[in-house]
Amino acid sequence: MKAKLLHLLSEKFRLRAAGFFIYSAGALFLITAAGKAMGGFGTAAIFHMSDPVMMIPSRYVFFAAGGIELAAALICLFRKELFLRTGLIAWLATVFLAYRITLWIKGWHGPCICTGNLADLLGVSPWTADLVSKIVLAYLLLGSYGFLTFIWLNRPKVVRLNKPAAPSVQSVAVKFSCTNPTCRQHIMVDESRFGRQIQCPACGTILQVPTIITKP
Repeated sequence: MKAKLLHLLSEKFRLRAAGFFIYSAGALFLITAAGKAMGGFGTAAIFHMSDPVMMIPSRYVFFAAGGIELAAALICLFRKELFLRTGLIAWLATVFLAYRITLWIKGWHGPCICTGNLADLLGVSPWTADLVSKIVLAYLLLGSYGFLTFIWLNRPKVVRLNKPAAPSVQSVAVKFSCTNPTCRQHIMVDESRFGRQIQCPACGTILQVPTIITKP
């Protein structure tokens, strides 16, 4: 019993950590999108050259990347699907990593041009701005793939509810609410799921079905 309780507490901690990571990633995307929007209208020399990877003007690449980051930020901050948001972060971080690798293959050995005029906005050297962007990228990569692995490994233990169907007249049901304070979805399950783990159909939080029963 004690081991089971510790396991549930550990799982809840990891879910809270995943939530913190997703919201922090959303905040980072929002900041970088704003930086690209401001930088895209700047007069830095980098915006007058062609992007070595996309082969189009760097200014257009900045606006496109900023728009994608803004969309990702809104999804991370306002959607509730855990797997969707974590997967989106992993995909976007992988794209950023692939861009850097392609730059390196093409022989670009200076600070990544993806930082634009971030150095000027922060008042630091281009190499410092590049280091900051590398740290942020490492955080997004490790965090997203780590939490995706946690979600995937816990999938067999979870009974997924696409629609909380009402139980039949003969069965016994339990009604409860999602423990996620930002969700509080009302859920009804039948007696076959008493004491088991399920996933909230609204936000994806892993929940323990109570064993206190009520007549439907």
